[in-house]
Amino acid sequence: MLGLGDREAEAVELLGEHLALHDLLEYRVAELDEVALAHLSHGVGRVHEEHLHHPRPNVEFTGRDLDAVEDAVAKLERDAPGLLTYTPGGGLSVVDAAPDPEAPVTRTIATGDGWRYEEQLMALKRVAIFGAGHCGLALSRQMSWLGYVVTVLDDRADVPTLGQNTFARHKVTAPTFEELAARVSHPELTSAVVMTADMPSDTSALDGVLRQPFPFVGVMGAPAKLHAICARLLDRGFDEDAIARVRGPVGLEIGSSTPPEIAVSVAAQLVGLHTELFPGAAVWPADAEAPV
Repeated sequence: MLGLGDREAEAVELLGEHLALHDLLEYRVAELDEVALAHLSHGVGRVHEEHLHHPRPNVEFTGRDLDAVEDAVAKLERDAPGLLTYTPGGGLSVVDAAPDPEAPVTRTIATGDGWRYEEQLMALKRVAIFGAGHCGLALSRQMSWLGYVVTVLDDRADVPTLGQNTFARHKVTAPTFEELAARVSHPELTSAVVMTADMPSDTSALDGVLRQPFPFVGVMGAPAKLHAICARLLDRGFDEDAIARVRGPVGLEIGSSTPPEIAVSVAAQLVGLHTELFPGAAVWPADAEAPV
């Protein structure tokens, strides 16, 4: 069982910071000091006990698991995909695996000789914001609070709000918006929101975005502006089917006008769309087999 050494306690804290698996750890390390337990109880992506369907899973961790913990945290820090698994007989392991938006983020699976816990390491909630101005900053803050991996992109490296943006996991600049879309990792999992400083920049950003497999493409602006942008995209050679991917004005209609209000309306739309686009990516589905 995971003991009270410094390295072990640090591993527990790392899991508590990043992973849902820390709930299983919590059952086995009740003797840890109150500070460590407080850290565990405020981790990201907490899975509550009722989702486990069992009050005391039979989970034991030993020192050999700590290398797997460190591998998992290294992937999390790099925003890299992978799968963390635990079996009662084999302990923890980390394997390279492509992200699977159709599978639950965490699950337990009944096996012939017991059960296996799995957790996808890379966050599947992702948004790319084209435009690092005040609206981009407000949306970065809102989506970060909601647990999304935020990428903010701009063709201006010196825009002040880009420097002020401490909420984006990735901040990317390039000379043109057309090339920025190709630098978003895992676009097939990422919602794209275009809110640049002007119409030419919006058009350039959409020129790049529509060449990538973003499942959602939204643009901020009034209907007249959006009509003009679509006309420019037609002139650039995009067909009607491609342009039909553009949704606008982005966000739910709540009468928003300020950057924080716009961020709330866009965030609400993106949260609903994520459930619609990736309905399988729930945590601890009701029919999952629980550890016993």
